[in-house]
Amino acid sequence: MGQVERFLEEKYGAAGRLSGGYTNLAYKIETNPPLVAKIASLSNEDLLNEANALQVLHGKVPTPKYIDDHSLESSFILVTSYERGENGQSILDTGDMAKAEAVFKNMGLVLANLIHSHAYTDGSLKLRKAKVLEPASLDFVPQPLVEKSRTFFPLLSTDMNEWVLSHGDYGSHNILFDSDGKITVIDWEWTEWFHPLVDIAWTLWNTKLHYPHMADRLNQAFLKAYQSVRPLAYTEPLIKAYVLYKIWHLLNRLHHADAAVKNNWVSRLDWTLRTNIL
Repeated sequence: MGQVERFLEEKYGAAGRLSGGYTNLAYKIETNPPLVAKIASLSNEDLLNEANALQVLHGKVPTPKYIDDHSLESSFILVTSYERGENGQSILDTGDMAKAEAVFKNMGLVLANLIHSHAYTDGSLKLRKAKVLEPASLDFVPQPLVEKSRTFFPLLSTDMNEWVLSHGDYGSHNILFDSDGKITVIDWEWTEWFHPLVDIAWTLWNTKLHYPHMADRLNQAFLKAYQSVRPLAYTEPLIKAYVLYKIWHLLNRLHHADAAVKNNWVSRLDWTLRTNIL
C-alpha cells in the first residue's frame, strides 16, 4: 500500500481505485455516503483549479460537492462527493440513439441555463481566465500545421464582456446521467472564463471525432437545446478556431510526453484542420 492509499484509509476508510472518466488517479472511498479522492502532483495546478471551482459553484451548477483537499509531500488530493449515474460516453457506446439524444439535449440545456449563465463581468466567481496566445512552433508539430492553425486564432474573442464561465472539457465523457434524466457535470480542472463557443465547439468536435456515425444527429440535438435558451451565432471557422484553441492548450503540455501521445494529438490537429465540424 502506497502513502496516498494509507493516508486515505486512515483519514476516511477503505478506498479502491476508480477507472474511466477521470483525468487523474482516483479512488472511491467507501464511507456513507461514498466519496471520491482525486490525486495529482502538487505542481499540477489543474486539480487545484477544480477544487476552487467546486467550492464557488456549489449550489449553482450540478457538480460533485467539494469535501476537502490535502497536500501530502508531492501529491495534491481533492476529496468530493461520489455522484451516481451512467457516463454519457458509455451511453453512446451502447448505440441507444434515443437515450443518447436525451443526454445531448440535457447537456445543451444545462450548459446554457446553469453554466454559461455566469458572466465574467459579474465578478463573483474567482476562477482562471483564458490566455489567448498564437500557437508557438513545437519540435513535434509540422510547421505547416502550426501556420494553418495561426490563421484561425484572430477569430477568438478577447473581449471579456463576451466571456462566461466555461467548463473547459465539456462533452459526453464528463457527464453522469441518472435514471431520472438529470445530469451531473464532472472534471472541472480546465474551467476558465472564456467565450461560450469554447464549450460548444469542444462538445461538437469530441462527438464528431469519436462518434462520426452519430455526430450529426446528436450535435443538432445539443445545439437546438442550447440555442433555445441562449441564441448564439456561430460559423464553421469560428467553431474550428475554438477547437484549435483547446488542441493547442493540450499540445503545449506535451513536451515530456511519449512519442505515441504526441503523434496522436498531432494527428488530431491535422484531422481538425481538414474536417468540417458542423
